Amino acid sequence: MRSRRLTLGLLMTAALISAACGAPPRREVVDSGVVVDAGFNTKYFELTASQPSIVVGQGGVSSLNLTVKRTSETGTIAFSVAGLPPGVTGTFVPPTTDAEGTVMTLAATAMAALDGGVLDVIGTGPASKTLLKLPISVTLPARVLLVDDDRSENNRLEGNPKASASDTLYRALFTELGVTFNVFVVPTNANGPTLEQLRGYETVVWYCGDATGGEANVNTVSLTDEETLKSYLDLGNKKVAIFSAAYLAGQPAANVWLSTTGEWLQQYVGAGGLARNRLNDNSYAVTGAYAMLGVNMAVLNGLPIRTLTNPINPAAGTDTFFTAALDPNDSHAFPQTPIAVGRRGIGSARSSKVLVFSFSFENLGDQSSPSRKVDAMSRVLGY
Repeated sequence: MRSRRLTLGLLMTAALISAACGAPPRREVVDSGVVVDAGFNTKYFELTASQPSIVVGQGGVSSLNLTVKRTSETGTIAFSVAGLPPGVTGTFVPPTTDAEGTVMTLAATAMAALDGGVLDVIGTGPASKTLLKLPISVTLPARVLLVDDDRSENNRLEGNPKASASDTLYRALFTELGVTFNVFVVPTNANGPTLEQLRGYETVVWYCGDATGGEANVNTVSLTDEETLKSYLDLGNKKVAIFSAAYLAGQPAANVWLSTTGEWLQQYVGAGGLARNRLNDNSYAVTGAYAMLGVNMAVLNGLPIRTLTNPINPAAGTDTFFTAALDPNDSHAFPQTPIAVGRRGIGSARSSKVLVFSFSFENLGDQSSPSRKVDAMSRVLGY
């Protein structure tokens, strides 16, 4: 009897010493090979990611969606991430949620270690914590930042978001062209990336699909975003391409066909005027010019997004890329009118470029054969 009491005492002492010395927690394998540390529990809620891993280039940023699948957890869930490689930081928008999800964005310094590993993405609720293991790779700098701002399911932070037609198209175009790129997801009703998040890229491609309006145009390229893009272009040798069917429709009413206001439209976009909501919900032909010469196609009505068109009256020195026959100023005439333009030699260094496609670019041509859009995007990158 005395021997049994001694053995039990030794076991208890060993357990206490192990805990005091910070012995590693027990680990167990759960569904899909995910490893979960003791102290975490998927009984109350689970975390899933919109992609199986995340890649970020040195000096760049990269985003993905996290979905909260609740079983019995009803309170606020806070997000955190551990195991980041040296030189990489992580943020969440929103940092807490009572709903279905958040966007996690990783930012890497220019000197971040070219490394890989597995992140611990943690959700903490009132009753439990859940752990998601997410592989990460830090690569050489990406050339392009793709800003996803089309108010689709991932922007609205819906659970298990489906990719929109715009999400699918732009990623496919860059993949087809062999262009290295990172993705920044803009949550609905939020501004886009900061200057520091843009700084490391030579090109920013910002798409809004058929999203419209909002206070201060926040549903597309907001007033805050315009100021950020101006600062980015002032760095010199930078390029911004905006693909947004309704961005110009959200500009202040003082901007009309024969005049614009504000430094952004006048000096950066190179718009001498603009018109709103022409040829909406119609199919029509577009004619390529300048860098798009020979790229003549049809814009299909409602395939795959709503067809919206907001023509631009280019100022002197602004290049026209696409035109369509429309009436920009209610004169009952239908001349070939610019709906996509570009401007070079802008910014304080006079060496940056801006392109604005103010129609439903996604609807160009045969939807079963994207090769013409690949050609057009190649010309955008080469402008």
